[in-house]
Amino acid sequence: MQQNKITDLNINIVKGLLSNIGNFSDTEVILFIEHAIKRTFQKNEILLNEGDVCQSAFYIISGEAFQFCYDDIDEQIIDLHIENDWCLNHSSFVTQKPSMVIIKAYSGLTVLELSITSVHELVALSPSFFQLGSVLQQTVSRVQYFDNINYLLTFIKRCFHILPQSLLFKKIQMEKQFKKASGISLLTGAILATITMAIHPVGGSLAEIAARKGVFIFTHSLALISIPFIAFGFWGLATVLITKSKITFI
Repeated sequence: MQQNKITDLNINIVKGLLSNIGNFSDTEVILFIEHAIKRTFQKNEILLNEGDVCQSAFYIISGEAFQFCYDDIDEQIIDLHIENDWCLNHSSFVTQKPSMVIIKAYSGLTVLELSITSVHELVALSPSFFQLGSVLQQTVSRVQYFDNINYLLTFIKRCFHILPQSLLFKKIQMEKQFKKASGISLLTGAILATITMAIHPVGGSLAEIAARKGVFIFTHSLALISIPFIAFGFWGLATVLITKSKITFI
């Protein structure tokens, strides 16, 4: 992690982020710049660890970050943050109690950090900085949104866990029936094709072909009838042998 004071190159960024919050004078923009710190984080670097108190809010200049907690061994996403978002753990920041979530850089990350001490100092210097409270409200709304999504996903998972076993058995039975039907179909198609080749006349003059017209019609009909049986049989075989590359369908 690296940190630098904000340079003149970042003044437009600061003016842009403050204009999204409220109305600030040029003097107040300078005050904000004097109290904010520019930081960079590498991918997977931790901004806030579980058990630590959230002391700062981060405005993302570039990159992405996310908040999560562990559900057993899986990461459960609490919130996502992209460019131009404010990133902080609201409950820990407001109550100054240990965080129950982790904030991690999803990619290379550049942020402006504003500590809670700096917020208090800015408010003491100018009442306009009370408008920074809207940042906290935004984070609450975002967390509530992801809480609803996580609740929905959890509900769906539970529904799948309590599905009657009979449905699973029925699925297995259907798969077995499909394999059996495709095998019978392939065998039937092969028999019809073999009969066709066995009784189909070979060569002969035009007169002989005309005289055996009925045999030709019968064998060609058998060949046409065998096609759907063979096609369904090979489709079932390809389905059974399918791999991720789906090369069996070729």
